[in-house]
Amino acid sequence: MDPNAFYHKDPLKAINHFFTSDNMEPPWVLKQTPKGKWECSLELPIGDGHNGIIVEAEGDGKIGAKTYCALEACKGIF
Repeated sequence: MDPNAFYHKDPLKAINHFFTSDNMEPPWVLKQTPKGKWECSLELPIGDGHNGIIVEAEGDGKIGAKTYCALEACKGIF
C-alpha cells in the first residue's frame, strides 16, 4: 500500500471516476447496523467476468462508511 497514492486524498472521487469512465454509477449498498454504525459494500466490475469483487467496510455514518469502502476498493483496483 502506497500512503502517497492519489486516491488517499479523495477515495470517493477516485471510485466515482473509475465507474463513470465506463458510463456506470457505483452500486453502493448501505445498511445500518444495530449498534448504529453503517456497513457499506460495493461490487467492483473486475474479476473473472461472471462476478465482480465485493468490497466491504464499516463507518460511523453513511459518508464515513462509503469513504472507507471506496478506500478499500481503490487499494484493490489501483
